Amino acid sequence: MLFLWLLAYPMQADVKSLLRNGDVEAARKVLEDVLATRKLLTVDRVEALLDLAEVELLHREKPQLALARLLEVKNLRETRHPRLPAELEARWLYLWGLTQERLENYPEAARAYQEVAVRFPNSPYARDALEGAERVFRKTYEGWLARVERTPITEVDLDEVIQSLPPFERMRYRDPRARKALLERLVAQELLYRAALDEGFLARSDVQEALERQKRKILVQMYLNEKVRNNVTVSETELREAYKRHQKQFVIPATAVIRKVVVSDSAKAAELFARVQRGTPLDSLGLPVVEDRIRKTTKPSDLARAAFTAKPGEARMVQVGSSWVIFTVEKVEPRKVRPFEEVRNFLEGRLKALKIREKEQDLVRKLREQYRVVYNNAMEDTTGQEQDGSGS
Repeated sequence: MLFLWLLAYPMQADVKSLLRNGDVEAARKVLEDVLATRKLLTVDRVEALLDLAEVELLHREKPQLALARLLEVKNLRETRHPRLPAELEARWLYLWGLTQERLENYPEAARAYQEVAVRFPNSPYARDALEGAERVFRKTYEGWLARVERTPITEVDLDEVIQSLPPFERMRYRDPRARKALLERLVAQELLYRAALDEGFLARSDVQEALERQKRKILVQMYLNEKVRNNVTVSETELREAYKRHQKQFVIPATAVIRKVVVSDSAKAAELFARVQRGTPLDSLGLPVVEDRIRKTTKPSDLARAAFTAKPGEARMVQVGSSWVIFTVEKVEPRKVRPFEEVRNFLEGRLKALKIREKEQDLVRKLREQYRVVYNNAMEDTTGQEQDGSGS
């Protein structure tokens, strides 16, 4: 979550700006300087310490350093300010739980998360605390499959990965061997993650840049989900009206169902066709028999033309390229329209996508009024054209 910051101590606005721009080290140094050189009110010092703990924990993955700052807050609470403002108290407890979780002290993390949820149910941290309590429960659940140091990998972890896959891929994980292979991949990921942290990869500028790019994508995705996509619905009336308007798209042309054999030699084909005409079944010709479905079109092929002019059971032979096709017509299915229930999901997906696109464009138009957008002169003409074309 994005923590709520009140501009309490000097330089807090600078810290926020530095973090938004991905300059974690500069933000950390500003906070350390403020704490070391500024005379702050107790509440302001607590705020700065919590900000620094958050930087160490969430931006630098240094839970031990975050713990040290949180212990300073704990000392201030016990000695100088036993009753912090509710939001600061909730924030301290949540960060304490999160830090203990990262340090794999799960019982203490669970206690802190529970206290946030019970004492501060309306705080910005309550929902995350509940999610944290659920994570901790899973990590202490006895049904773990593997542990890397003290971090468990459970059946629930495997199932979450499997559920995130497309339906056709999930089927293979019914095989215990596939689940075992997936478990090994999760173990490998945890090992690599720990090694990268221990070797200081998180502090590298290229890693920070990559994380910042991913953060932007995730924030945009989550923002659009909450503001637009999760709120779009399609009514039954809209679906049925769309079905009537676009019924031509759901027409299935007349279809000839044939059984055929393919022969590459013309003399052999003539001989076999003569046998079929005398009553020999296709299955008795010693060649593979294939069923084919040929749809009627405005520009039929020679094979299609022959199939739709033959009577059921009648044998025909047609040259297709360098081969000859000998076939009999099993049946001709008449033209029909797919029923509404059969295309309902397709229509709902298409209408929902159109609505989402319109609402996203409306949202961007409103944001253009809220935030200043300036284009380079060289882009003015093409940018204007794109806006007209997209409706945004």
